[in-house]
Amino acid sequence: MELMERYEVLKSKVVRRREAFRALMAYIEQETAYLTAPASTRYHLCREHGLLEHSVNVAEHLLRIKALLAPEISDESCVIVALL
Repeated sequence: MELMERYEVLKSKVVRRREAFRALMAYIEQETAYLTAPASTRYHLCREHGLLEHSVNVAEHLLRIKALLAPEISDESCVIVALL
């Protein structure tokens, strides 16, 4: 699955706080370089879209860990925390 598809799947997990999350992400996506910035200037994911790739990876891993260790935490909370 492509990076943007993975990102959209994660964002779709935010349901209860959908409107506020959409507004925040619209601002971040349109007014910052979040979608295209590197994660680092010299090291980890130092390439275009590196920050987005890092954030998506963190969110996906957090959801896996949460499922094993703390299933009572909402997927929505994990996605919001990991992406931001």
